Amino acid sequence: MNMTQEQFAKNLGITSSLLSQYENDIIFIPESIIDKICSLFFVDKLWLVYGVVKESPLSQIKRNAIAIIASIDDNLFNHLLQNLLSFIELDMENNIEKKVLSYQKELEAEKKGQTYTVLLNINDQKANKYYHPQVFITWG
Repeated sequence: MNMTQEQFAKNLGITSSLLSQYENDIIFIPESIIDKICSLFFVDKLWLVYGVVKESPLSQIKRNAIAIIASIDDNLFNHLLQNLLSFIELDMENNIEKKVLSYQKELEAEKKGQTYTVLLNINDQKANKYYHPQVFITWG
């Protein structure tokens, strides 16, 4: 924070002598001062009081995933990783092919005076009354 003890105390509305007593555990820090420190300096209360860093749910998932991965046999891990990478590569290729095909059909339909739309989201497809597994066509 780059400030002196006196500046810090002044920000809190207390004397530097009182701040020193808090720092040296001579007296307990009142909850109101703890709240003021957290508010003024954007400090997490759990960290300030207990030294605990809050972990987001995503961080917990990542930590658990890393622990699981670390426990997997190296040969099995390599096999799983290769399969995952192949799947990602294949999925990317398929998505590109689907988009190119969609644009081609859309251009062909426009030339014929038709409107052609490919619904890529299955929920959009099922909600449409002209549902077909791949496409629906509206005439306009």
